[in-house]
Amino acid sequence: MVKKFWIAVSFSCIVLVVLTSSLFASEEGFIWAEHLPFWEWLSSFQKPNPALIDFTTIDAVPVAYATLVSLLIIVLALIARFVIQFKVIPSATFHPGNVFELITEAVLYLSTDIIGPRGKQFLPLLGTVALFILFSNILGLVPGFIPSTSNININLGMAVVVFIVYNYWGFKAHGIGYLKHFMGPVLWLTPLYMSIEIITNVARILTLSVRLFGNMTGDHLVLSMFSKIVPFLAPIAPLALGLFVCFIQTLIFVLLSTMYIALAIEKSEH
Repeated sequence: MVKKFWIAVSFSCIVLVVLTSSLFASEEGFIWAEHLPFWEWLSSFQKPNPALIDFTTIDAVPVAYATLVSLLIIVLALIARFVIQFKVIPSATFHPGNVFELITEAVLYLSTDIIGPRGKQFLPLLGTVALFILFSNILGLVPGFIPSTSNININLGMAVVVFIVYNYWGFKAHGIGYLKHFMGPVLWLTPLYMSIEIITNVARILTLSVRLFGNMTGDHLVLSMFSKIVPFLAPIAPLALGLFVCFIQTLIFVLLSTMYIALAIEKSEH
């Protein structure tokens, strides 16, 4: 059964390469978002805006793909939950539950290794972020799809949630004493230290979102350019590299988020 699974994966990769070669090379601006059932509703909120960061209007394409990924994760999670109910022992066959188990175990190991025993407490947040980013990144490798993580507004939304969560738990763990993190060791240097620490903490929102935005945008552009220059078989190397980038960028975002949480609550662990 495992051998059959890898044969299916290999065949799927070949089909993906052929589709990438044909679609990227033949049809400029081809996107599947226009065929989604909620596209018309989302596009009604869309207005032309040249700004890179703008929260007043909706860019229908990345929001449509983000919605699609969210629905896909929910459906797969429900399927995985149904399968797990009837299969306590890991199955020899491949099913969606295996994917969720693998990602959940990886995030759980990472969080408990960095945060400690309380790492399990943050698994719902970190696991959801990991699944959303990974699925969004991989979706961008499919011809006609654009990763929603290549839109900085969506990345900023995730980064702001992480920012609010780790500061909330910092205050919950230390009370008003959490402000000592920002005051520095010397009282008369408190204004300087506090201004630096506040800027550093707010900058974490940008570092999380801009890094993911830049890497996923660049990865998609490289794949598009290679496919148009040499339309047949050329996308194999960029696809392999793109898949690697998808996992690495997911790991970096989750790793940094875990470290920020750990730094906010660390003294309560000792």
